[in-house]
Amino acid sequence: MGYEAVRRSRFKKPIQPLAQGGQWLNLLAEHERAMFGRLSVREQAELRRLLSKLWQEDEPEPV
Repeated sequence: MGYEAVRRSRFKKPIQPLAQGGQWLNLLAEHERAMFGRLSVREQAELRRLLSKLWQEDEPEPV
């Protein structure tokens, strides 16, 4: 199920990202639990390790 389908299936009204940020975070956490639940413990650890590397690369450079 794609992201838009998940979003539509959980909420009757469109989500306003800034006004309802908590809903977005809850939806993201729910999606992460569903995706990670399909992986073994070792695969989850490796995925988290790789994602943390990506997130570190996305941080702005210090001035």
